[in-house]
Amino acid sequence: MADANEAAFRAVVDGDDALRHHLEPGRKRFLAVTGTELATTLAAVVSEADRNALSPQFANSLAIARRQATATGFDGWVDDLRAFVTPWGFELASIRVPVTVFPEDGHVSIVADRFAAVLASVAATS
Repeated sequence: MADANEAAFRAVVDGDDALRHHLEPGRKRFLAVTGTELATTLAAVVSEADRNALSPQFANSLAIARRQATATGFDGWVDDLRAFVTPWGFELASIRVPVTVFPEDGHVSIVADRFAAVLASVAATS
């Protein structure tokens, strides 16, 4: 896990004000990030499968998504970080629908390489 992620998780524990203060510099970087910059940064902290999935085109798509996601704020980012360290309001064992896991994939490669398979899996359980 990247040092930046660990620092963000520590900030979550310190409360929303501390977390928002911690995230603001990252948001400013996200507003200007390029695909090349994002690919370089991610390559240092992701799995080999993810690095292989970081084509220039996909890295550009991720950079655009990050810029758009943080353009009006970062409440979603705050919520995501909270989800790592606070209860979700249910137990994972209570999930009764099928769950598909691609163990050979990571955060990037599952989107870049398996998006159609994920959608098909979801459609099959609907």
